[in-house]
Amino acid sequence: MKKKFQLLLCLAFGFFNSHAQNADFTLRYNQTSNEYEVYVKSDIDFPKFFVGGGSQISIVLPSEIENSRLLVETVEGGPWLDNSQLYAPDACKTCDYHGIASNGSMISLKKGEEKLLFTFVVPSIDSEKSIRLFENNRDPQSNAQGMAGGDFNNYFACALTLKDAYRKNYSNGKQLSGTIKTWAGFEVDLVNIANENLTVLNDKEGTYQIDVLSNQTYNIAPSKNDDPLNGLNTLDIIKIRQHILNQTPFNISEQWIAADINKSGTISTADIVELRQLILGNIKKFKQNTSWRFVETTHQFDKTFPLKSQFLEVVNIPFLTDDRVIDFTAIKIGDVDGSVVQNAPSIEASSNKTLNLDLEDVFLKAGDTYTTTFTTQAFNDLLGYQLSLQVEGLVVETVKSDLGSKDNFGLSQQKDGLISTSWNQTNTEREKLPTIANLFSVTIKAQKDGLLSEMLALTEKPTAIEAYDMEGNKMDIQLVFSSPLGEKSFELYQNEPNPFKEQTKIGFYLPGDSQIELVFRDEAGRVLRTIKEDRKAGYNSFDFNKKDFSRGLIFYQLDTKFGSQNRKMLRLE
Repeated sequence: MKKKFQLLLCLAFGFFNSHAQNADFTLRYNQTSNEYEVYVKSDIDFPKFFVGGGSQISIVLPSEIENSRLLVETVEGGPWLDNSQLYAPDACKTCDYHGIASNGSMISLKKGEEKLLFTFVVPSIDSEKSIRLFENNRDPQSNAQGMAGGDFNNYFACALTLKDAYRKNYSNGKQLSGTIKTWAGFEVDLVNIANENLTVLNDKEGTYQIDVLSNQTYNIAPSKNDDPLNGLNTLDIIKIRQHILNQTPFNISEQWIAADINKSGTISTADIVELRQLILGNIKKFKQNTSWRFVETTHQFDKTFPLKSQFLEVVNIPFLTDDRVIDFTAIKIGDVDGSVVQNAPSIEASSNKTLNLDLEDVFLKAGDTYTTTFTTQAFNDLLGYQLSLQVEGLVVETVKSDLGSKDNFGLSQQKDGLISTSWNQTNTEREKLPTIANLFSVTIKAQKDGLLSEMLALTEKPTAIEAYDMEGNKMDIQLVFSSPLGEKSFELYQNEPNPFKEQTKIGFYLPGDSQIELVFRDEAGRVLRTIKEDRKAGYNSFDFNKKDFSRGLIFYQLDTKFGSQNRKMLRLE
């Protein structure tokens, strides 16, 4: 009989050593009994698993809960008792630790099925507080500084193999999922789904998915605060103004939230002013608002005034008994026309028109101050525009418009040669509008010689280039420079400076591509130097220094296919 028992032990020992013997644990809250339940789940069948004495499952409670021994009731594998407690140790002052240990007994485990080991109650139950199982690879061990030698971990020994079968804790909760889309139906990614104990970043086509514990309450709050300019333009300003004046009121509730730039609960001119300053680049973000706001899709807005009552930006999730789907509508602040680009091509009405801004091209010499005026020949079909200008070799001194004010200009990057403007009509009665109008003027000072057309250009930063016709369709914008030189546009300019000691520049303008020959002669007519090159249409120049010429009076002549011109210069000692 003794030999038979030894043989069974050996067979059992060999069986357990040749197979993985993993036991996973979970904690679940039972709403009916107000008890917490601890379960074990094995990855193979153990018809006779002998729970070794000294096996322990540790529980972590918030330190706010009353300090007292847990009331444990054994179901299987016990008896289980709260053998040791450690309250708010230095290693984790927000935690209380309880070691629930077993004296050992035989249980039957079936692969993949949960087995209830014991239950316990706590002195006071706060459903919003986290009560959880100890994590062996995260929580401080007994030898950790500040644990006061407390022996807390998860250890589930098989008395037959003398091995610890514990592997990990697993989630027993339910799945919370949903979609995040704009009111126009486009998916929004990279949204933080945040809670006290949980933050998930959705990054898959506007959907999110979270495994949550059934014994906790969650307050789900989506947030996203990047790329504030995405989807914003002067057309949004126009539409907000039309809503305020009751010309074209918003017909979608989310438009009201998007238009409430300053988060005041109302829509006013103050919202338009702040939105325009962001578009112009004068501010980098909204002062009182985030770039995005999120509302539970099922929320019922007040039909006459959607901002009247608080809407659901945070959704409270109590103990879940089943999987739950909660969808959110993403609202891009300022974007009342729904043009934000998120995982879908932007859909924009286009008039296939171009707004021409006419201005005179002039040749500027270093030190010259000049005021250029931007004029349109189609003012009665212009609802609004926005653009940025980049200057090179020029300093912008002032900007002015009889149609608007300083709030219509962005000058925060003026030192970098960038200015921006945003403007919209306040009178949309075409028959009362002139065809030709001066939109704005810019006073500049030249830092070098050259044509205005070569030193001033449109640029997409900080404000995108676009205009809108009276139907609200988007138009391109282009600068149209008129030549100040007429048909005889070829010209050789006087060198600057003249006379010169160290350096000088000779400039010339070609109405088209041409081979040029620049000849220098002294007072006696002797050729000092000849330069022959192919040059492109437009302003061209040559730079010279004192080593290129001897002291005295020098005559220079430029020959092109458009004619010849000559001038003279003086080289000083």
